[in-house]
Amino acid sequence: MHAPYQGAVSWAAQPDPRSPSQRYSARQACAQHLPELCRAQPATARQATLCNRVERYLPELFMFVADPAVPATNNAAERALRPLVIARKISGGTRSAQGSRTRMILQSLVDTWEVRGQDPMAAVQALLQAPRGCNQKLAPV
Repeated sequence: MHAPYQGAVSWAAQPDPRSPSQRYSARQACAQHLPELCRAQPATARQATLCNRVERYLPELFMFVADPAVPATNNAAERALRPLVIARKISGGTRSAQGSRTRMILQSLVDTWEVRGQDPMAAVQALLQAPRGCNQKLAPV
C-alpha cells in the first residue's frame, strides 16, 4: 500500500504545470490500485482494518493529486492540534462536555484569526464590543 501512495506523492510534487483534467485522471489512476490490493488480501490479514478504511475513504484519499492546494499529509493539522492537546493534558481538561465544546470553539476562532493575520485579542475585543445582534463575519462561508 505504501508504494502506490508514494508514487502519487511523487507525481503530485513535480513542479510542471498540469491541467485539471490531467490531475483528475492521475487521481483516478492512483485510486484504482488500492482497492485491487485490498481485494487480494485475505479478510483475516492484519491489514484488513486498513483495507476497510481505504475502501471507505477512497474518494478523499488522493485529493492531493487532483488539487495542488491540498497537502498530501495531515502534518499541518497534527502540528496545529498539538499545543491544544498538551494544554489539555497539563490542565486536566475541562469538567464538562459544554466546557470542551466552548474551548474548541474559542481555539478555532483564535487559530482562524491568526491564519488571517489578525490580532486575536483585537478580534475578540471587537466581537465583544459589537452591538447585540450584529452579524459579524467570523469565518469564510
